[in-house]
Amino acid sequence: MEFSRRLSSGTLAETVGEAAMEIDVFMRTVGLRGATSGAR
Repeated sequence: MEFSRRLSSGTLAETVGEAAMEIDVFMRTVGLRGATSGAR
């Protein structure tokens, strides 16, 4: 669950390191963070 939350919010690199930086940039560009913040 933590992985999914970090992936969708673009903060995965904080946990797994620099290898996920491109993914984070892409996810922040797509903007899923705002869409997932209300889904709890």
